[in-house]
Amino acid sequence: MRRVGYLLVIALTLLCVALHQRSRWRSQQLLAGEALATQRLEQIHRLASNALREDTRPQLPELLLEPQLSALVLLDTLARPGLAFAWDEVYVYGMAQTSVRYADTGKLGPGYVLRAWPRHFGTTGDLQLHIDSNGTYFHGQNNKGRSGVLIDFPPPFPDPDVGSRHAGWWPQKLASGQR
Repeated sequence: MRRVGYLLVIALTLLCVALHQRSRWRSQQLLAGEALATQRLEQIHRLASNALREDTRPQLPELLLEPQLSALVLLDTLARPGLAFAWDEVYVYGMAQTSVRYADTGKLGPGYVLRAWPRHFGTTGDLQLHIDSNGTYFHGQNNKGRSGVLIDFPPPFPDPDVGSRHAGWWPQKLASGQR
């Protein structure tokens, strides 16, 4: 009987170790997905920002022709005027055309809002990401569990809560340092 007790303790210990390792692996997958999405969203922002500097209104379908965005697939069946979506293996990306008032000139001109959210909430990522044409960058807690194109889709462009004091969005700095 004592042997059964020892074997049971060993089996339970191994089960606890396996569950811990699985949780660790999942959290690493989430962080890797969020890091990849952040990198891709910043690439889209950089390309769109360059297009604005060249006095052309950036559009997601044209930006996806760039080699660094070749992993993204355009979701053309979901597109609407001024709004386009694409996805990769981890996140869904949206781009909405907007108008912005430029701080340096005070003039109204073309702009954009970029959003990204997990393709599979809790598996490929948890955070939502937001960058606008002024370089304002936020991470959001995704408290609605926005996932792919099924749950809470499409997101508001721009989200009225971004930048508000008590919203679940936190200001970030772009990795490139660019605005």
